[in-house]
Amino acid sequence: SEMEALTVDLMEKAQSEGIKLASERVDDVLTYALFPQVGLKFLKNRGNPDAFEPAPTLESAKPVAAPAAPVASGSVETYSVRVDGQVYEVEVGPKG
Repeated sequence: SEMEALTVDLMEKAQSEGIKLASERVDDVLTYALFPQVGLKFLKNRGNPDAFEPAPTLESAKPVAAPAAPVASGSVETYSVRVDGQVYEVEVGPKG
């Protein structure tokens, strides 16, 4: 079956790459089946929080600025956009 083939594949990769699988392997196999690259990276680094981005904090969840009032269509609108902690002002308007 597909599940058995995935289990064998994951167990071979785990053995060759030194990945410790959970005693109940079905969750690890499903993680690997659904997300082959990212899932394998997760399984490799499961016990290493430094391998992942930090958990969101209350500070990062706060809005940068109050939302602007809607503007008539056809005009340029300005938005504040936060990317990786850096705030950028972005103007959006008609093509041209």
